[in-house]
Amino acid sequence: QQHHPSAMRNRIPILKALLEILPESSTFTGPALEIATGTGALMEVVAPAYPHLSYQPSEYVPEVAATPAEQWSRYGKIGLRLGLDELANINEHGSSVFPNCRPAIALDLLQWPWPQAVM
Repeated sequence: QQHHPSAMRNRIPILKALLEILPESSTFTGPALEIATGTGALMEVVAPAYPHLSYQPSEYVPEVAATPAEQWSRYGKIGLRLGLDELANINEHGSSVFPNCRPAIALDLLQWPWPQAVM
């Protein structure tokens, strides 16, 4: 799995912060929504660290793929989409690996109501 260098650089400090502020991972249960999962770099460390959470990854998936020149201005994306099915890519490294990871959902924060999966 290829992740953006910043995602790799930040995921362990984020996990350490979560381990400090959240309850003990063996007793911490319930749903957890990750907004803008991207390639799943954070999911790969948080899901196994909190095995009793029901981890719900999500990603914004536009109806029409952007050209590389449009990605930043139109969709707020950094980097190339490379023709990947983003949700399938997240699932390959999430729900197919970690039993507490649910299948990724498309989520546009500007659209209301949100899908039932996150309510």
